[in-house]
Amino acid sequence: MKKHLRSLLALLIAAMLLCCIAMADTGPKPSAAFTLTGMPDEDYYVTMLSEIDQYGPHHTYTEGEEIPGWVLSGGVEDPAYPIWQKFVDYADADGYYFLCDLFTQQHGDAEFGWTYYPPERFKLLLYFPESDTFLCSGITERYAFDSVYKVDLGGQDPSEIASLSLTHPEGETGDFAVDQSDGTHQQVVGFLGRLAITLILELTLAWGWKYRRGSQLLFIGVANLVTQCLLNASPRKFGLVVGAEQLSRVINWEDRGTCILFGDGAGAAVVECREGWPSIGAVLGSRGDDELLRLPGLGMGEANFLSMEGTKVFKFAVEVVPACIDAVLEKAGMTAEDVDFFVFHQANARIIDLAVRKYRLPPEKYYKNIENYGNTAAASVPLVLSELEEQGRIGPGSRMLVVAFGGGLTWGGAMIEFA
Repeated sequence: MKKHLRSLLALLIAAMLLCCIAMADTGPKPSAAFTLTGMPDEDYYVTMLSEIDQYGPHHTYTEGEEIPGWVLSGGVEDPAYPIWQKFVDYADADGYYFLCDLFTQQHGDAEFGWTYYPPERFKLLLYFPESDTFLCSGITERYAFDSVYKVDLGGQDPSEIASLSLTHPEGETGDFAVDQSDGTHQQVVGFLGRLAITLILELTLAWGWKYRRGSQLLFIGVANLVTQCLLNASPRKFGLVVGAEQLSRVINWEDRGTCILFGDGAGAAVVECREGWPSIGAVLGSRGDDELLRLPGLGMGEANFLSMEGTKVFKFAVEVVPACIDAVLEKAGMTAEDVDFFVFHQANARIIDLAVRKYRLPPEKYYKNIENYGNTAAASVPLVLSELEEQGRIGPGSRMLVVAFGGGLTWGGAMIEFA
């Protein structure tokens, strides 16, 4: 009885997770935490000035732009609007930018932080409304995944600190110092927490989908442990993305509904993340269904052949491909006309044709090679990118919207730029 209850619980958790749409930035993010001491007993406001005018989802305010509701829910009538406008109007001596949704109110000594894409190089800017005084730190750089800092004004009056910095300019040292704290404990706890959450989710899902053999669970656990260690230890900002399939090994050659559709292939690309580059506007989603497109896997007690309900998968793809494209364009703040090339997952020519018609794409903006290789699944998009580059149809600066779907059922899209 207990065994059945555990199985039912695992399946319920997996169903709840898989039936939800997951955005691409789901997961742990770098953070910057601050402890402020020696502060005056009054309200004040804090923001991080950025070296660049856009960082992750944050950006500077442009005159005439509508104020986003998540910044000031009441617009110009919002009580915080005068403070926000003060930050917008602030002119930093080193040209650092105020990102319009990165500010918070504090009182006296305080602890606070930003956990969603804080700038990598920044200045800490304090504003004290009672004396209409700004205090700005020197240039600081995040030093770890979870960076911890301390600021001590020593109980001094903000206006006195500001007058001293005007009387005795200190170059780029700023009005006050932002010192690194010993964040080793927080780093270790944060890493172990992320690792534990990842392992619990992965193993729960595996158990729910009947991957219960000791060797299967051990492989999943070790793979996630190694991945987390590498991601947390590596300072590099390059990733090698590989898509490879050998579907001919799992095709039932007596099933004409699948054997004529799928093919083998492999492709890879080096992806770089660089400060100052715009967001790729990535979108991911899933709709849990292990019947429409299924590959049982070894040890499941059934033939290890790929099976597919073609009509239902086609209807699913026709629905999610344009929805995914729209979501990527919205996240990236672009229109279809801003995209140089649309790279579609090569699963079905009719699905591509329907998307082409919907967005009125000219032939020079999309590509099909399914008649040459069939559906190569994870290798399909890398193969298209490789052929486009070989033909000279894309090159440095080409902006491409990539969209794909597959087993799970899942889908994803992103705006990438060819280097």
